[in-house]
Amino acid sequence: MAWGAYEERYWSARVASLGGAYEALSDDSAGIFYNTAGLIQAREKDASFSYARLFTNLSGVNLSLSQFGYVHPLGKSRRVGIGWGSFGSSDLYREDTVVVGYCEDVTSYVPEMKGEFSLGISVRYLMRKFTLDERSSGDPVFKDGSSSGVPAFDIHLYTKPDFAFLNGLSFGVSLKSLNQPEVGFKDKEKLPQELVAGTVYEWKNMKIPFDLTVRNGKMRPHAGTEVKFMKGEVAVRAGSDLDQFGAGFGYEKKIGENTAFVVDYGFLWPLIVESTAGSHRATLGIKF
Repeated sequence: MAWGAYEERYWSARVASLGGAYEALSDDSAGIFYNTAGLIQAREKDASFSYARLFTNLSGVNLSLSQFGYVHPLGKSRRVGIGWGSFGSSDLYREDTVVVGYCEDVTSYVPEMKGEFSLGISVRYLMRKFTLDERSSGDPVFKDGSSSGVPAFDIHLYTKPDFAFLNGLSFGVSLKSLNQPEVGFKDKEKLPQELVAGTVYEWKNMKIPFDLTVRNGKMRPHAGTEVKFMKGEVAVRAGSDLDQFGAGFGYEKKIGENTAFVVDYGFLWPLIVESTAGSHRATLGIKF
């Protein structure tokens, strides 16, 4: 299976276990990689670190993911976030993404607007690096170097309408890589624009997200379910896209009134890759 540059990697364990359905559910620090406008849902400071081993036990494959995210509230109606994500193989290739985002609840400017409605922007700095050996160092593809870095600009929207017929529903939309940055080496290789639209239905202790990603004219659906128990301390999750099935769990332990530690685990079982024990993700987080 081949992936294009900077395709969605399902950064956190929670995102992976939900099959990537996270556009309208971006309520924690991992949301900085998905829908910055959705960060308005984060009521406290939130930091997390994730690590993943991809396609374990697959011969000749050594792929990993690392991710850090942080969200900082600025009063009730504004949020800023930063994130770093790295994907690759230590002896072949590496992608790094550094992202900074900002969102604001615009209902404060339109008092008659009901519910929540926020807009967000984010800037990603995308870096690629190939590890060259004796065979590849003379390749004309890398005559100008084996690494590159470019910025990409994204816009985001999140809303949770206060209408009876939409009770329990929230929506998110992101348009990514608006400037279509050049990420190629010898030949021109523009990063395509990507449209992501998602919705979440909430009922009691359950959330059911669904996303649709459009990139290069191809549509990719994502669907998941998250159910919480024990007053919200324990979460069980499952989800899928067209290529893999996800499952996982989370535990959030409150320490005092304003601090909580979060541990998440996510597992992805590929549907089109054989001879592997799947991909494993773990996330540690703190809310304060």
